Amino acid sequence: MIDKTIICLSARANSGKTTSIRELFFRLTGHYPESTGDFLSIVQDKNVEHGIGISSVGDSWGNREPIEKLIDAGCEIIVCASRTSKDTVNTVYELASKNQYKVVQISALHGEQNDTIENYNLYCCKNAEAIEQLIRNIIRNQLKTIEL
Repeated sequence: MIDKTIICLSARANSGKTTSIRELFFRLTGHYPESTGDFLSIVQDKNVEHGIGISSVGDSWGNREPIEKLIDAGCEIIVCASRTSKDTVNTVYELASKNQYKVVQISALHGEQNDTIENYNLYCCKNAEAIEQLIRNIIRNQLKTIEL
């Protein structure tokens, strides 16, 4: 059984959290989500019984409901966005504690506001790569081998 985990990508506003999570979605499914903005989705994986929940909503007024929906759907692994302000981060930890999830909070790699689009895309791809590896590590730690 997989340890229920919320992976929370935290960063300031307009720093690439949604773009990073869209890139993660692409890495897991082979296509981008239909929505061009924030999105909520469950990705099915043969090693995760109820899927991997993904929410790119990280605004202080909106991150509670999407995370609750993914918890209610039974997702063992949830990836979400959060601003660095206390209220959005606290929401993640509150919901995790209430529903017996552990939290892995990571700070998004991002440049300054005047950085180039090439660097912005690089940061988002690296964030997605790191989250994908965290997901694989969570899954791998639950797989058991029997040597014959």
